[in-house]
Amino acid sequence: MKKSLVALAALAVVGAASAQVSITGTTSFSYQNDLSGTHGFALSDSYLEFGATEDLGGGTALTLKEGLNTNGRGTTGSNAASGDNTSLSVKGGFGAVTVKTYESDGPLAAVEGLSGASLSTGMFDSNAVGLGKRFRNALSYSLPEISGFTPALTYVTLAGQYASTSSLDAKTKVVPAVTYKNGPLTAYAEYAVFNATYNATADDQVTQPTVTALYDFGVATAGFGWTKASNDQATYILGVTVPVGAVSLGLATASYQGTSSTATWTEASAAYAVSKRTTLKASFGALNDAAVAKANGYSSASTYGLSTGLAQNCEYRVGIFHSF
Repeated sequence: MKKSLVALAALAVVGAASAQVSITGTTSFSYQNDLSGTHGFALSDSYLEFGATEDLGGGTALTLKEGLNTNGRGTTGSNAASGDNTSLSVKGGFGAVTVKTYESDGPLAAVEGLSGASLSTGMFDSNAVGLGKRFRNALSYSLPEISGFTPALTYVTLAGQYASTSSLDAKTKVVPAVTYKNGPLTAYAEYAVFNATYNATADDQVTQPTVTALYDFGVATAGFGWTKASNDQATYILGVTVPVGAVSLGLATASYQGTSSTATWTEASAAYAVSKRTTLKASFGALNDAAVAKANGYSSASTYGLSTGLAQNCEYRVGIFHSF
């Protein structure tokens, strides 16, 4: 449920003015045991989002969203909030133009989200399935919906807030994509074209098609996804969520089909809705041995909240979650 505040601008600067700001968020308190063997009580999944919309007239509107991880990534106790998922979008009869900075799990996250799991190290944090989480910048244009289809074109910078001049050529991509929605079916397809030196080993053109599909059967929602870079092996993902009254059960598994081994991540959750905004949830995640070896060999593991000295293959988190 959205709450509203009236933010009064400083009269000496902009005169008498006000803006309507919506505030949404989540917070939780959990007991967890993560992949590095760290366990105990922790504040987790604490997130705030501020939103504001301005009517520009003529059926055009500008929308701002600013997200904050309020307990800091990795729950280190520093009490430092970190920026996350900020966007500015102009929408109208012409479609939508959006600029954003966001922490991306990639398009397979829509299928992974069916698990409902909340874990210290998630499917994409671990990099076990070859799709490590990272911050990105993007400029995107999407056309208005046409018979259920919404085409879009996005330019993405993969390196933090700004890419240095020396690395810019190696960290960008162009992504034509289309989303299709028709009743219970939502399908998505993209064809990412990385710049010529993206893989840092040759000047060949790296491309990466991705497809996902979600279908709501009423008694359950199931999803499938596939992606494969031209210089890498394929990743597959399956997910399902089953609501049973106030209880919701979820499961997702992803498999990276490497040249010499298969890395698999599986996660599951069971949640009980105490009320419309408060939920009790138990989550579980597991990496197979090949996935752990891959994650241990990842040079930037600590950047994504993953210890390079994993102590175990499984983790869990049990807690109470509240949204507002």
